Formats: sequence, C-alpha cells, structure tokens
Amino acid sequence: MMRNVEVITRGLVIADSQVLLCTSKRGGYAYLPGGHVEFGEPAAAALRREFREETGLAVVVGPLLAIAEVVFSQAGRPRHEIDLVFHVEPWARCGLERVVSHEPDIEFEWRKPDDFSDLRIYPEIVRTWLLERLRSSAIIAHSPFEAYTHPVFLSSSGSA
Repeated sequence: MMRNVEVITRGLVIADSQVLLCTSKRGGYAYLPGGHVEFGEPAAAALRREFREETGLAVVVGPLLAIAEVVFSQAGRPRHEIDLVFHVEPWARCGLERVVSHEPDIEFEWRKPDDFSDLRIYPEIVRTWLLERLRSSAIIAHSPFEAYTHPVFLSSSGSA
C-alpha cells in the first residue's frame, strides 16, 4: 500500500502580542493557519490561497521560519507531513480583531503565548518551537521580516 507524504504550509501571524490560531471544531485542537500544497503550486502561493479561502484575508507571505517533519497516527490512519511554517503579515490591519472562518469545520482565535499551555496545538513539535521562539526574542513585540534568520528543521514521529 502506497502512502503519500503531505506538504502543509502554515502561517505565523502576530498582532498585539497574540498569535492567530485555527481550531478544529470537531477535533478540539489548534494549529497555525494554512493547508495543503497542491501539486505544482509554490508553497507561498498555497499559503496565500489558504488564507483567502479560509478567512478572506489577503496576506503577504514572508520568510520560511521552520520546516517540521512529523509522522503520526490520526483516527487510526498513519500520516506523514512536511509542514512549512512561514511568517505572514496581513495586507491590512482592519478586520483582524475577529477573523471569521469561511469554512464550517474550523474557527480562528487570537491567543497569547501564555495561554498555549491550555491548548492542544499540533504538530506538537511546532508548538514547542513556537513557544521557545516567542519567549526568547522580541518577535512578539513587533514582527518585522528582518528579525528572522535561517529556517529551523524540526523532526518527530509518533504524535502530531
């Protein structure tokens, strides 16, 4: 049986010292907004498309921050993902207070990093990296693209 590796593009959006998270209504877990990269589609273009489809927001995709490889089981099904995490800035700040989902299975919320301990954020390795990154730098106070260095490679297996 052939299984595919899924390429997922995710966006880190920070505003007013909070991170935009997408929550699965059915699963009760959160993740950075984004989605699958389609065959032949550049990852940054996929992220812009996913934001537009899911939120209606136009975004500027900045630097690649992290690459996470995760192998896990979801609902008894083995999964293998390569997650590409980019810095994202909205084109306009208006309407950011409440980001409304255009899809029925998900919702968006702004959360402070101090609230992350109460949340299941997947992939877990991205959650850990994100907390370390946010606590160790001035990225939370402002988020200029210049603040980033080279992307980090993260790898785990066993849990999302």
